Amino acid sequence: MAEQLRTSRRIDAMGSAVTGAWHHRTMTVWAVLALGFAAAFVAAMVAAARGRSTKFVGSIAGLIALACGWVWWSDARMEARLSEAASAVAGVQVHVDCQEPFFGEWMPTRGAGRVDARDDGSMDDVAHLDRKICTAAASWPEDDTDDAYTAVHVLTHEAGHVRGEANEAATECWAVQNSARVAEALGASRPRSERRAQWYLRAVFPRMSSTYRGDGCTISGS
Repeated sequence: MAEQLRTSRRIDAMGSAVTGAWHHRTMTVWAVLALGFAAAFVAAMVAAARGRSTKFVGSIAGLIALACGWVWWSDARMEARLSEAASAVAGVQVHVDCQEPFFGEWMPTRGAGRVDARDDGSMDDVAHLDRKICTAAASWPEDDTDDAYTAVHVLTHEAGHVRGEANEAATECWAVQNSARVAEALGASRPRSERRAQWYLRAVFPRMSSTYRGDGCTISGS
């Protein structure tokens, strides 16, 4: 039964990776490259079967297709893991959109993260995160550093916006009170997560601008 449950969770995670990756963008550059080189591989192999000297070129195209596909799939899995943790705490579906590897990093970003408002004033369900924030948050809890936990907090903050809160101070306070839960959802123990949340409240929160700092924001038990 335990093995069946683990298998089921792996299948669910794979499905979430695909669904999440296709939810917020039609196709990534890496997916386009993978499909393009895969098509070139097939064409070259068909031509080789007809007697043309294209097998070497086809092999190279196939290897490049695999490499591009691996980059896309790894990125999709990371987004799915972060989305699952944020959604579990936010109580709504949060789709994490990490800045795309290499190509996306050349594009300007608007801070560490953002959630866009829809035309009707409601908040979108996609949390756009800077590449460094995504990789740092994904490294938690193996990488128990200030940067990693701060990235988990940024993820929590954007999840707070997806919940429907547009005010930055209210969203930041909610993130202060709930980032430990996201950290735990990502695999850390509860005491470790709560210790890190207290660290953020003492060391980071007081240094933030007044836009993000509301009066009386505390963590239960602090």
